[in-house]
Order: sequence, then C-alpha cells, then structure tokens
Amino acid sequence: MLFLTTCLIYWSFFSALKVEQNISFVTFLLINLSLLMVSAAGYLINDKHDIRTDAINQKTKKHISLLNSSNFDKLYFGLLITGFVLGSFISVLYSNWFALFSYFFASVTLHFYNSHLKKRLLLGNLATSLLISLAILIYPSFEIDLLNFESHPTRILYFFVLSSFLINLVREIIKDMEDIKGDYAIGLETLPIMIGKERSKNLSFIIMMISSIVSILFYTFYFLQNAYLLFSAYLFVIIPSVIIAYLISKSKFKKDYSRISFALKIHAGFGLLSILLFYWF
Repeated sequence: MLFLTTCLIYWSFFSALKVEQNISFVTFLLINLSLLMVSAAGYLINDKHDIRTDAINQKTKKHISLLNSSNFDKLYFGLLITGFVLGSFISVLYSNWFALFSYFFASVTLHFYNSHLKKRLLLGNLATSLLISLAILIYPSFEIDLLNFESHPTRILYFFVLSSFLINLVREIIKDMEDIKGDYAIGLETLPIMIGKERSKNLSFIIMMISSIVSILFYTFYFLQNAYLLFSAYLFVIIPSVIIAYLISKSKFKKDYSRISFALKIHAGFGLLSILLFYWF
C-alpha cells in the first residue's frame, strides 16, 4: 500500500499539480526500498510478539514457521538496519533532515513498539497510526517544502496524511476490540481493556465521523466546480466512510469487528487512490 501511494504521488499527483521533481527515478526506487524494508521489519516483529495472543484468539499466520525460526533475529535486524542506513544515507545526501528524523524515529519506535508502547493505553495505537502517516510524507519531503502551507500540493498531502492517521487509528482500536481476549490474557493495557468495548466503540465512531466531515469539507472545497470529481469522491470515499461509522455504532460481536477492520483497510486504499482524482483536477 505504501509503495502504491508513493507511486501515485510520483507519477500522478506531482505531475498534475506541475511540481518540479528533483530526484531521479533510481533515487525514488531506493527511497521506496528503504521504506519497504523498515516496514517489513515492523510487521515481522509485531507478528512475532503476537504469537501468544493470536493463539488465544484462534488466529493463524501462514509465516508462523519463519517467526519461530532461529534466523528470525538476523532477518529482522537485517531489514531494519539496512532500511534505516539506506534511507538515512539518501536523506543526508539531499540534506533532507525531516526524512532523516523520520527514519530514525520510525526505526526506534518500531523496535520498542512491542516491548513498551503496545502495552500502554492508546500509545501503541497512536504510534502505529503516526508511523503510517509519517511514511507517506517521506518521499514528498524530497520534492516539496512541507512547511509551505500556502502551496496546494502541501495542503493536499497533509489532508491525505490526516485521513490516513484517523482511519488507521480507528482500525487499530477496532483490532484491539477484536483481540481483547488474547490481549487481556497476556496483560496488555489496550483501550478496550481499560475503558471497555462500548466506550472504545463510541470513540471509534466519533473519530470516523470526524474523518468523514474533514473529507466532505476537503473534497467539496477542491472539486465543487467539477461535478464528476466531486461525485467520484463522494461515491468512493465519503459515503463508505459514513457507512463504516454506522457499522461501528451497530457492532457487538467479534465477527463485526473483523469485518469492520477489513472494510477500513479497503477504505484506506480507496482513500489513497483518490489521489488520482487530482490528475483531472
């Protein structure tokens, strides 16, 4: 998903908004490679630490043999360190201190996520959502000034980053509601365990509605003069967002949370694909 997003920004979004691109295609691929390696390390270590909770929650992973392999640590640290070094080298080469900080922050956060952050109330959810959103900004930071809020590309990108953060935050909370049995068994302090599933559900609903309202304001502002683009945004992004919020409000059982989590993943994908709408903007 991250690679697809950066490709859409590289070939569609920046091209449509006449952004002068400063880095070569090879450098673009290397940035993506570094991001994929750091992300892969994060997924692996998270799955490794989730073995006990997944067993209690009756979840199975196809790569369970890899997680239990004696070579797991070599693979994990190899991906994390190589991705960090490659990304940091490119960042220093282009004097991009935001990207350098992002690689450092992501690598440190991923390493301590399962041992510290995941066990603390809401911190794990916020950390995961923030890392996903931050990753979206790394490649664009090589091309545009992220502090130039008068720039259309910058403002639009921040909307997608905010949307990504909110949607992923809701999904993380919903996943905690789905996995509450296993998380409780191993002593995690997740939001549903500490404040209850009903309050967690209400919070998820509120965040999802905030995301919907922000999307309505954003797409209406940019596409008001183009009925086709505005209709597409409502059909593929805004209406599904409201429907998911409704489903959250009506959810009661584990199967409901599982379906909503999957729907949020699809919704996040369509939200990022809506970057393509700016090609015709």
